[in-house]
Amino acid sequence: MYRCSETRKPQNKHTAKHKMDARSLFKRNAKYARESLGLREWLYYISGTDGEYTFRDNERAFARLCIVPKLFPSSRDALNLKTILVGREVDFPIGISPSAYHQVLHPEGELATASAAARLNLCYAQSLYSNRSVEEVSAAYPNSMRWMNMRAVKERDYLADVVRRAEKCGYGALVVTVDSPIIGNKLSSKRIPFTLPPHLKPGNLPVSSPDTKEEDKVIHLRPTTWEEIRWIKSLTKLPIVLKGIQTAEDAMLAIQNGASAIQISNHGGRQMDYVPASLEALAEISEAVGGQIDIFIDGGFRSGVDVFKALALGAKAVFLGRAVVFGLHYGGCDGVVEVLETMKEELELAMMQTGCTDVNHIPRNVVRRVESVARL
Repeated sequence: MYRCSETRKPQNKHTAKHKMDARSLFKRNAKYARESLGLREWLYYISGTDGEYTFRDNERAFARLCIVPKLFPSSRDALNLKTILVGREVDFPIGISPSAYHQVLHPEGELATASAAARLNLCYAQSLYSNRSVEEVSAAYPNSMRWMNMRAVKERDYLADVVRRAEKCGYGALVVTVDSPIIGNKLSSKRIPFTLPPHLKPGNLPVSSPDTKEEDKVIHLRPTTWEEIRWIKSLTKLPIVLKGIQTAEDAMLAIQNGASAIQISNHGGRQMDYVPASLEALAEISEAVGGQIDIFIDGGFRSGVDVFKALALGAKAVFLGRAVVFGLHYGGCDGVVEVLETMKEELELAMMQTGCTDVNHIPRNVVRRVESVARL
């Protein structure tokens, strides 16, 4: 059942009796989604594959790192949260990761998500499977930082068309998902397959043939190869960000094949179970890369403290998936802004309490691995 009309707006942060922390916001927003979305839609956005071990461990991994405080904290006025992602400055190192079909969650769909990113001067990576087209989003927010997501699908003509349209519309990079050559074994989807509500459609079908048959073609993935990456690079001058890197070996191959940046990701535990949590892979990959290219990461981030830990381990920026999706459903653009601003404030507090002043230079020794795991 499609029930976006029931989307609520969050309380104004200046009038709310108790401002929530980011982790509580996630729980509130997820609870609202569970209660207001249809079961088909809820399972599509929340589920992982198989036993969902990786889905859960993405979050749990953060509890295995503690923060080392500093005796004389820094002040908020001394902080620099600005950083540069693939040639463009953002106000703080948190972005929005590609996720599908935002009109299922809110009537404005990707326009609301892009609006939140534009308001905060952050990066929004739009999914290939978005409801709103690249033309609609770019027309609404022409000066915002937008990247476009790509996947290897059956019809190369389709991908080439989207690449050309994204470049024409001023998108700043292509985010190529490489961790989902096939659809993961999502048991919930086998029981209740996801389909778009009849009044919605994908927004990035080729302009020349927006029909059902073409739609059927683009949902069939094929394995991504390095040849495929080189082919996509041949179509455009846009930087290529490879999303789905999980090992140091693949990170080095990404560099050798011309990637401008990589994004550590296990697709939120949606593709293969029992792979390491994203945070667990970060330190090894960062050490191997040695600053040759920027490293982004997604997977299980629920607070600004989580973001701080990833920056300390070598990430340049963190990208959010479910936290944004559920914020969008709860409050549209304002709901997404609430999530992002709260995480920013928590990141600032973590920086001040550890004496860090610049998000681009958070030392590794401000985090330490612990054996005991706190209960999340």
